[in-house]
Amino acid sequence: MTRACSDCAGPISRCSKGRCRACATARLNSDPAIIARRHAAISAAAAKPGANDARKASLARYIANMPEAEVERRRANGRRLARDVLSRPEVKAKASSAEVRARAGRAKTETMLGWCPPALRESYRHLLKKGYLAADARRMIEAEIPETAAHTKRVLANHRDVQRIRAEREQAQAY
Repeated sequence: MTRACSDCAGPISRCSKGRCRACATARLNSDPAIIARRHAAISAAAAKPGANDARKASLARYIANMPEAEVERRRANGRRLARDVLSRPEVKAKASSAEVRARAGRAKTETMLGWCPPALRESYRHLLKKGYLAADARRMIEAEIPETAAHTKRVLANHRDVQRIRAEREQAQAY
């Protein structure tokens, strides 16, 4: 007696719990609760100290010990993609369209200047054009960002300066 999938009526193994592999995978990948739990687990695993370093080391070991046949297979696949897919005129036109280039530029800006609020990015670029080192320009901009330690320090320093000047004026007027 052959068992059938409850969704597509295809044959399933006797160990299956009612669905074929394709239908079970489709169900798991379309359930928002399962997707949310999966993303939470991935985030928790990535947040562990040293997880990123361990992943990088594991990948480096794999690449270092990769059989020559696999290396050549990957090279051949890359050459094939470049020859058959990436060199097609419609792919080149799409990749070089103004919309795609603008989106890529925004993504790169967000990656490089994600720490800087959009309103202060032009100021940061202006400081770089004036010749400041990137680290110095960043410190200067961070002092302008509300709710950062640098901003709080700058505001407190200004407040102390104002109090000092007021005290000096009052003392000069008292004489």
